[in-house]
Formats: sequence, C-alpha cells, structure tokens
Amino acid sequence: MPSSDITVALVSPGEILAAAVVFPVISIVGVALRLWTRIIHKKQGLGADDYLISLALVFLIGMGICLIVGVAKHAVGYPTPEVPNATPEEQLTETSPEQTTFQIVQWVFWPVMTLTYGFIKLSAVFFYRRIFVTSVSGKRSLFDAVTIVTIGVISAWTSAFFLYNIFRCGSHFAWAWGPLVDMSKCGSHLQGQDALMITDLLTDVFVWVLPVPMIWSLGMPLWRKLSVTGIMMLAAISIGASITRLVVVIEIDNGGYGGQTDPDFTVSTALYWSMVEGGLALAAACLPTLHYLFGRKAMKSAISTLRSAIALNTLRSHHSKDSQVAAGTPYSELKTAARNGSQPSDMERLRPSEGRTDTDVTPQAEYGEPTLTVPGKVRVREDTVQSVHDRTRYARCDV
Repeated sequence: MPSSDITVALVSPGEILAAAVVFPVISIVGVALRLWTRIIHKKQGLGADDYLISLALVFLIGMGICLIVGVAKHAVGYPTPEVPNATPEEQLTETSPEQTTFQIVQWVFWPVMTLTYGFIKLSAVFFYRRIFVTSVSGKRSLFDAVTIVTIGVISAWTSAFFLYNIFRCGSHFAWAWGPLVDMSKCGSHLQGQDALMITDLLTDVFVWVLPVPMIWSLGMPLWRKLSVTGIMMLAAISIGASITRLVVVIEIDNGGYGGQTDPDFTVSTALYWSMVEGGLALAAACLPTLHYLFGRKAMKSAISTLRSAIALNTLRSHHSKDSQVAAGTPYSELKTAARNGSQPSDMERLRPSEGRTDTDVTPQAEYGEPTLTVPGKVRVREDTVQSVHDRTRYARCDV
C-alpha cells in the first residue's frame, strides 16, 4: 500500500468491500426488526420516522453497491492508474477505464450519501416528536417548534447538497468523469465537499443532542436520565467516522495531494469512512425501538420511566391550568372514574370549589415508577392516572 502525506491511514480494497457489505446487511436486519416490532409485536402503525429510516436504508444499500462496483473494477481502493504510453500532455486529455469508473462511482456516491444522511437525520427528529411532542394543552411547545425548524433545515440541507453533487458541472454531466481538461471546467470540487462534510458534522451533533434537554427536564432519578440519554444518543457513535472523513477532506483541500499521496487512494478512504458513518448511524437509530425485543430489563425500565415522566409532566402542566384534582376527593372516586374511562372533561366534576391544589411527581419505592401525589390526601399510582386520561399524550409516548 502506498504511503501517504495525510494523517488518516489509507484503507485497502478489502476493508472497503467489507464495509460495503457488512453495514447494509446489519442495517437491513435492524430496519426489518424495527418494522416488525411496530406492526406485529406492538400492534402499531408505522410513523414518519419508520418510513424515513426505510428510505435511508435503500440509499445506504446504493452506497454499498457503488463501492462494490468500484472495487470490482479495480478503481476504488487502488492506486491512481495512468494512461498507458501517454505523454504528460496526453494525460490531461485522456483517461484510463479505471479512472473513468472511479469518477463515475464518486459522481453517484456523493448524492446518494447525501440522501442517506438526510433521511437518517429526519427519521431521528420525527422519532423525537413521536415521544416528546403532545397536543394535550392545545399549544405548541418550544421543543415542537424547534423540531419543526430542524426538519426544515435538514430538508433544505439534503436538497441543496444533493443538487450540488448532481449538477456541479451544470448540464455537462460527462465532464465529471472525463479527463482532467473536462473536469477542470467544473471548477473546484473540494470547497463544496468541505462544506458538505462540515455541515454534515454540525447537523449530526445538533440532531443527536436535541432530545437531551427534554430528557433532563423530566422528573426522573439521575441514573435513569443517564440511561435514557445513552439510549437516545446511540447513533452519535457515527460522529467519530464523520470527523475522520472530515480530516481527510480538509487535509487534501489545505495541502493538496503531496508527493506521497495518491489521489484515488485518498478519496477511496473518504468514501470508506462515509460508508462507516452511514451504516453506524442507521443501525444505531433503530436500537431504541428494538428494546422490547432484545433490551435488558434496565433498558426497558428506563424507556418505561421516560414515557411515564412525559405523561405525568403533560398532565401536570395541562391540568394545573384548567382541571385540578380536588384535595378532598377519595382515592375510590378516582379509581371509579378510571374504570369508567373518564376523560379530562369528566374530571371537571372533581375540581375543588375553592383554592387550588398543586401536584408533583415523586418516586415510589414499591413500584420503582413515578406517582402523582396530592399533598395530604391522595397518592395515585401512575397507571391509574394513565387509565383516567388514556387519550392524553401518554398513549403516544410508546416508542
């Protein structure tokens, strides 16, 4: 393998081929189990996050196919070939079959990669909305507004860089895989790639940390906040691959191809890390949904607590405005209302005639789950509150 002037180690054709096969296979299994969990195991319909992650899988497979074809044609992962028996001047106007294949692979790979990343990010945001966004109060929350803006930004990012990679040579598509004379007419591609890689990293960081403030605002013990945060941020492991690829691209852009750096070998390394990033992000994005199948008791307990805390926070903020539970109401009356499937409108009968009763969320050692407490009078288990308000946000918190 040739030496290199860049910091990141160059990869071999075997490593590229392994990534092109392994990550799509793992992702296929992950998405299939995710859909099976939703439809069969949990009897739910598919949401926008499920459809988007399925689209991301299709394009991830496309990324893998590009790399497999490139390796099979001895174009990707191999040193840059020269045109046989060509003078230096002829090297500018002619190209070898391997060079043509390599440029075609790039021209297809970068737009497909952009769509893959965009759909993974959008799927994550819609997944957060499935858990955290509720319409019980009838008002748009800050998190609701932030996620809507995020969806718009990611959609614009995906569309802009997809079109850029397709039309960077205008309508002269063949210039992108032609000899150096034709490729030079397209302008510098490196600055555009820098912008793509940097903004990809920034949006990754933002999307993966987006749910953290919401999790830490809930009334859960510290260890459960840490557990849920870890589960929700599993896809953040792809940031390492994104940083590695960014280092390769920026070093090429700043220093050019040094005397010991082979252009095709170096770009092949960037393609490899792009495949790793997409595969890790997509597979990890499916894991929170699969906790019902393979999750340990701790993971299930953490997700259950997250749903409970969101439900109780929603009830507390909503009913503190228009439907407080009477301080003198016995537990049996609440239990009867729950069995009758009472809705928030039914609870209006239980409102005290004077004063105002506040509620709070406190842990209950016996059950390990939050309870709704009315100071001095009633201690209501969370599952009873959910029964009374079974049409509230709690029912939609099931990830």
